[in-house]
Amino acid sequence: MNFTKGQKIAMMTVGIAILFLYLKFIAEYSLTVCIVASVIAEVILALSFYFEFKSDKKSEQINNDIQNGDYHSSDEWNEKYADFVNNKGFEPIKHCSMKSDLSARYRRPVGFFMIIFGAAVTASGFVFIPEVGAIIFLTLVGLGLAAYGIYCLSAMNVRRFIRRCGDALPEIERSYMEGKLLTYKKSASDEYCNDGINIGSDYVIIFTPKGISALKRADISNFRHKIKRTKYYGNGVYTGTVYTHHIEIDVINPRNGAVKTFSAQLGEFRSELACEEMQKIKMNPHIGNDVKEYN
Repeated sequence: MNFTKGQKIAMMTVGIAILFLYLKFIAEYSLTVCIVASVIAEVILALSFYFEFKSDKKSEQINNDIQNGDYHSSDEWNEKYADFVNNKGFEPIKHCSMKSDLSARYRRPVGFFMIIFGAAVTASGFVFIPEVGAIIFLTLVGLGLAAYGIYCLSAMNVRRFIRRCGDALPEIERSYMEGKLLTYKKSASDEYCNDGINIGSDYVIIFTPKGISALKRADISNFRHKIKRTKYYGNGVYTGTVYTHHIEIDVINPRNGAVKTFSAQLGEFRSELACEEMQKIKMNPHIGNDVKEYN
């Protein structure tokens, strides 16, 4: 929930007053302790309020820069972007089919460990424990762990996507294998890609941890590089802001004209490169990558 500056100041004042009253009349600390604690709390909240205010002003500036085109116009940004395009850019498709390539991105290596650990738990019950009840319990636990491991390796999102493709599967697969691929890891320690996009000749395939969608190029009405801002709080105190870069694609349902938006987090440079490629192939004459939004 967003609050105005006046509301935040009022809540801060009320909170400090409540703290003072609690310390003085319920915890029964001395007046000096109550005043010192209240002043410290006031300083902490004031700093939090100040940094949140600075973050809001920065967000407004980013929004203005995106709208007037200044965000991507600095020499420093363009140098970094050119370095990314030249040294990283689009990624090769490493497997011989769309299904195997997507499956590799959804399989969780932890599944192997869970299967082995589940088998070890089951075996230990038969080897070391004589009680039948305990053996049954450990067997169920082991089977549960192994089943979870199989699920981690099964790439169910890919299986569901393949079924949804139906008769269009050969065309979607050809488009994917000829397409240009970008994937994103939210942290360097991730073992798999969280989000990605494949810009193909007939379809744009966008995938996230929640699922995979094949978007027919003829049905795409618009797209944009969007920056989202998430503010974090700890015990009600502002602790920081994180900016994430996404590509958003609007698709028109040809049957009823409804517009649905698909989104994937790609990072700053990948989102911009994806927009440039979408513009380059000119899926529709009116689509352009000059539409950039901020939220």
